[in-house]
Amino acid sequence: MALTCARCGAQNPDGNYYCQACGTPLTAAPPPPAPIPGPPPGPPPGLAPPMAAGPGGYMSPYYSPAGIATPVHRTPWMLIIAGVVALIVLMAGCGTALALIGGRSNSGNNTSGTTISDLPSPSPA
Repeated sequence: MALTCARCGAQNPDGNYYCQACGTPLTAAPPPPAPIPGPPPGPPPGLAPPMAAGPGGYMSPYYSPAGIATPVHRTPWMLIIAGVVALIVLMAGCGTALALIGGRSNSGNNTSGTTISDLPSPSPA
């Protein structure tokens, strides 16, 4: 029997704890009420009824929840996007720093001994 969400009315298969449409915790249909028992039999004649114990504490007229439903953890997409952008900026900064430091170390010295004027000119094909 499919469970119906009390919030949005969507049908959900048995075994689901949360609504597939809105995420609201699903509760099973309440069991039918137990038959009301008759009054307990009276004490046998000649015996005094036992003394009733005092109240055991405050009893709320409401039912306590069956269990606390854990909230659904959703991925914070903005945090992931911000992390990716920060990583790209960091990598670009490191690449720029390496290019400036490593590429300019021999800026004035031509150690190969060959200049542009020493290269042969291209011949027509």
